Amino acid sequence: MPLLERSAELAGPRLAEAGLTCRVDAPAGLRARIDPDWIREAVDNLLDNALRFAPRGSVIELVARASGADLDIEVRDDGPGFPAEFLPHAFERFRRPDSGRSRGDGGAGLGLAIVQAIAVAHGGVAAARNKPGGGAVVGLRLPRAAGDVSPADGEPLEDNPAGGRGDA
Repeated sequence: MPLLERSAELAGPRLAEAGLTCRVDAPAGLRARIDPDWIREAVDNLLDNALRFAPRGSVIELVARASGADLDIEVRDDGPGFPAEFLPHAFERFRRPDSGRSRGDGGAGLGLAIVQAIAVAHGGVAAARNKPGGGAVVGLRLPRAAGDVSPADGEPLEDNPAGGRGDA
């Protein structure tokens, strides 16, 4: 089962309770050398944030795309977005946006720091921005292949039953 679809499936009960839907947009056959457990943890963290802030009746998008030699994975929501002054600090540990984006169970400010650590461990980066019409886009940019290995030799964006890195 594709990794993003699995994250959306596991979040299904919480999405339904919040009156939200989730759409997965990823081309078939997209491959990357990833640790599927770590990437799923990052996506789940981003999806948890989107669930916290997306307005009832809206759609959360999980998007994966090849971008040259990289893989972009994004979670998009239609919530309030981030305060502009917070964006440069979004991935710092224990940083939280002002009260405009926080809710009662806003967490400790570690979720985005974990996402950044996972991206860096894969040789990539994490980024956050606001959508022009409102909402947030948070994601990872990861190299699809390491060294001289062809992206076709990489791991599909799906669960790896053997566990561990997708390039094993």
